Amino acid sequence: MRATLPILILALLFVPALAQKGKDKPAPENAKVSQLKQQIALELGAFADWCLKNRFGATAKAVADEACKLDAANKKASDVAAKAGGEDSQEADDVKAFEKKRESAGNKVGPLYCELFLQGPAKARAEFDPYIEAAFRWDADNSDKWVEANYKKTFGEKNYAMVMAMLAAALPHQKDDSKLAKGYPERAKVLRECEARLAVDSPLLRKARNHTMQYFLSLPNGWSADKKWPVLVAVEGAGCNFRGMNGGYGGKGNTSYIVVTPCSFSNTNSLEGQEGKYPYAREVLEEWNGKRMDFDEPGLLAALDDVRADFNGEEKFYITGFSGGGNITWHFIFTHPEKLAAAAPASANFSGLRAEASQSQAKETLPIKVLQGEDDEYRKPDSISPLDRQWEFAKSMLEQHGYKNWTYELVPKTGHSPCNKQVLEFFNGLREKNAPAPKGDKPKPSGK
Repeated sequence: MRATLPILILALLFVPALAQKGKDKPAPENAKVSQLKQQIALELGAFADWCLKNRFGATAKAVADEACKLDAANKKASDVAAKAGGEDSQEADDVKAFEKKRESAGNKVGPLYCELFLQGPAKARAEFDPYIEAAFRWDADNSDKWVEANYKKTFGEKNYAMVMAMLAAALPHQKDDSKLAKGYPERAKVLRECEARLAVDSPLLRKARNHTMQYFLSLPNGWSADKKWPVLVAVEGAGCNFRGMNGGYGGKGNTSYIVVTPCSFSNTNSLEGQEGKYPYAREVLEEWNGKRMDFDEPGLLAALDDVRADFNGEEKFYITGFSGGGNITWHFIFTHPEKLAAAAPASANFSGLRAEASQSQAKETLPIKVLQGEDDEYRKPDSISPLDRQWEFAKSMLEQHGYKNWTYELVPKTGHSPCNKQVLEFFNGLREKNAPAPKGDKPKPSGK
């Protein structure tokens, strides 16, 4: 019998740098980097050639392509890539021989990938971090030992981005029965500390533990784990500049909010051909293209669960959505008002997508401020996305379903904008208003 081996192939595929991180220019290669890439490509080419000759055409193609990405001049890999394809054998004897050969190849390739990972300079982590992930896919056990032997030293050198990449790559491969298991809690602690240090300086890309959703995270300057912190969800529009949206509220000037920006789907019109804008595999976009809010809602909630557990975020969250990001924002306003501290749609779309009317009493008091740039070209009735008309639709639903604490503001001399300044003024004003009085202070008597 001949059939595909999807699990084995997936284990071999080389995952490229995440789309949102991979826009940096490739680092100039030194002799050591070039040598390591050639060595890895040589081993991969030999294994791919074996696969082709032993009825594993699909795997041969995947491995040869991986080799060619590392060394385009590798003739054997190029020849195999041109000839390979089709299906892999699943006959028992063939699979047994394949697994033995793959283990042998992995024992050679894994350590080389670990060494290549170490060569990356700080400014090129997006290019080099996937190499440690590749090491684990080829030889998980020995790569885990390598991480254990190296991460503390690297942490002591304050190379937090490299440590984070090591530990994040190791996490899915950790086994409870491993001899290294007693050290896993310490790894988790160090990973959180690296994330906390990095997320104060610039947006950090994370993946929700219990969902495919990835999101950018910024922590406030001065963050510490000994207090609760307000969470601000900032949803990007159709431009899908998720990092930029997050950075608009995060950064060193932010002393108040944990900022979360989901790499969401309902903010754009279609996911077809949009792979370059997202940190997901093409298969994820294809799976959710017709049901984008079904991905976004549970994905965002899963991300927020992690933020509360890892960084002490408050239970209720503030949300703003720019342009297409208004779809998620309005969705939570109408569907989950009880989860929100306040909402500020900004130049926001409202499609009515999945906007079921909540029965929660929280909707009556939920603070909502709708912000709209006065000079926004998309306000026009004949624009591709007439925002004034969409606002009238949202307004009718607010009135129909008993939302009482909302306002609408046209922002002068402003076009199609996320209105960051006005959003923060609104949220900050609410926090100041609701802040508890300092201990010892007594309410002033009314009247006289």
